[in-house]
Amino acid sequence: MQANNLPVKKVVVIALCSDLYIRNYLSTHAFRELQSSYDIKFLISNQIKDPAPLYELLRDVPFTTYSMNSGRIKRHFKIFDILMWRYRKRSKTFRFRIKRTIGFSKFFDHEHSIFERAAKLSWRALRAFFLRMKNTCLIDSFLFNPYLSYHQFMLGKNNTMEVIIDNLNPDLLIFPSQAYDPEGIDLIKICKQQAIPTLFLIDNWDNLSSKSIFWEAPTKLGVWGEQSIQHAAHIQNIPPDRVTAIGTPRYDNYFSLRAKTLISPYNYPYILFVGTALEFDELSVLQEMNQIVCDHPKIFGTTKIIYRPHPWRQGKKKEMPSGLDHVLIDSQLEASFLANDNSLAVQPDLSYYPALLSNAEFVCGGLTSMLIEANIFNQIFLGLVHDDKRHFTSMDNVYSNYEHFQGIDTLSGVLLCNDLANLSNLMLDAMSLKGTLDINKTDAERQFYYFHDDTSYQERLKKLVDAFWV
Repeated sequence: MQANNLPVKKVVVIALCSDLYIRNYLSTHAFRELQSSYDIKFLISNQIKDPAPLYELLRDVPFTTYSMNSGRIKRHFKIFDILMWRYRKRSKTFRFRIKRTIGFSKFFDHEHSIFERAAKLSWRALRAFFLRMKNTCLIDSFLFNPYLSYHQFMLGKNNTMEVIIDNLNPDLLIFPSQAYDPEGIDLIKICKQQAIPTLFLIDNWDNLSSKSIFWEAPTKLGVWGEQSIQHAAHIQNIPPDRVTAIGTPRYDNYFSLRAKTLISPYNYPYILFVGTALEFDELSVLQEMNQIVCDHPKIFGTTKIIYRPHPWRQGKKKEMPSGLDHVLIDSQLEASFLANDNSLAVQPDLSYYPALLSNAEFVCGGLTSMLIEANIFNQIFLGLVHDDKRHFTSMDNVYSNYEHFQGIDTLSGVLLCNDLANLSNLMLDAMSLKGTLDINKTDAERQFYYFHDDTSYQERLKKLVDAFWV
């Protein structure tokens, strides 16, 4: 006991390894409730690209920085890849990711002739054959355990991080994660050695099903919803009693804001078109949508199409085609899109999203977590799942091969376009359905994918943390 007879607060260390988590957790005050009951300390990667918001948010809070050398990070990802291959039958997204990694996507690059692409595919097929032979010998055989053990041995201990954890002496470590973070594995190993429990907060919808396997599992997970609990059990081999659905802090205020009238970011009606991180021919869809708006002036009137490219889009530089009178780039991302800046340093302000989503006529785009965001605002989401005939990551392949998108066709607010020939009718349907969805029904349907109740994320997180000592 302290001299003032107050109990000593337990120390909770929160480790943040990316700008993404500064935005998603610190800027949303996700840990506010914890700070009233626990001695909170932060452990921050020195790879944070824009430290100004970090320093502002942690002005009066103690934090320690850490570094990870590139060789160690590379070895971690090698182990992640070995495990993804070994356990590829657990998730069809793993199998899809392997095909992308091997490079079959190069055959879909229509900037080159069919002969050049065939030559590339032949080389990729040969490379894939030898890679498969190697992996069959080393990963799909009795050699797997020694092969994995070799890489784990070569990885060695993270002595620097171990010293930091010794000095911080936490009673619990919390780590927002994509289930694919090198320092996350190091932290679990160090904490296990010191009998310190760990709580990983899975940041995004697909994280437990799309990348790899935890080879050191945290004590508990906080995840999006029931679907993620199932993925934790069936893919990550983490039992349900160690996984709790708590949602994500970046959507938490949507539920209070959706009942309010929010000032539109634009002074005209608009359809919100949201882009994907994966390569997909969005510009052809925008051209088609532009023509559909032109063809139906009585329905669309002065409606514009606001194109919101994914801030971290992959692939070649994208350019807007000329002559699309009804298409504008979303003002929040226009500068980064035109500058072709798709780095994680681009972290769009979360406070912009609610007004943008709630004032749209409907939301359209490839399959991303924006589907869930639109659904929270009771908006129609017109999902593109057609073959763009250009990319291996075309949305028809994504829809078929990504575990977390399975069953979204049952959500009453979701329309799916599997053929651009049907886009006009679906856009007209989306316009006619505006304002007709039963919000109680959409909320109930979404619970499987994304959990929410009458408490805040901060309260749900505190309840989860408190349970470590009950």
